[in-house]
Amino acid sequence: DWWPVVDPDRGPTFDALLDPEQGGFVQLAPTEPFDLRRRYLPDTNLLETTFVTSSGSVRVTDLIPFGRNGNLSWSELVRQVEGIEGEVSMRWVVRPGTQLRQHQPEITAAPDGALIAVGDELLAVRAFDIGAAQVTGDQVSGEFSSRPGSVGILAFVAARRSPVFLAGREEF
Repeated sequence: DWWPVVDPDRGPTFDALLDPEQGGFVQLAPTEPFDLRRRYLPDTNLLETTFVTSSGSVRVTDLIPFGRNGNLSWSELVRQVEGIEGEVSMRWVVRPGTQLRQHQPEITAAPDGALIAVGDELLAVRAFDIGAAQVTGDQVSGEFSSRPGSVGILAFVAARRSPVFLAGREEF
């Protein structure tokens, strides 16, 4: 769970480890078998994951940004997907959980993504050049192929008890 505030009166929205049946998760990976290498870039909070498949390789760089003066009043997660070699079929899925069975998520399609409401939390899922966001049942997902030089972004903006900004690709 990557929300900025730990509140003992509510469960996390992405908690599949605690509740495999109704817990939420975010997944981004090749659709074929893969090996991976993972590292933090030196002196940064950037996590770099390289997926290597029989058809090519893809680099995913994850960032949880902070404001210049400390934590932001909202949370962001930005995942940049770069094609390195060959053509790799990829799939991403965002399935919010029920906050330990306290709330039922509501998902609404939005331009370039979706809006997810769970209890008093609102999450904007933003997808740029990584396949059109498809809202089906309890999740939002997309599929795409990465090629050398392709760059896509899967980003999340979350807030409690306040609206979220539907940032464009340039803002991320």
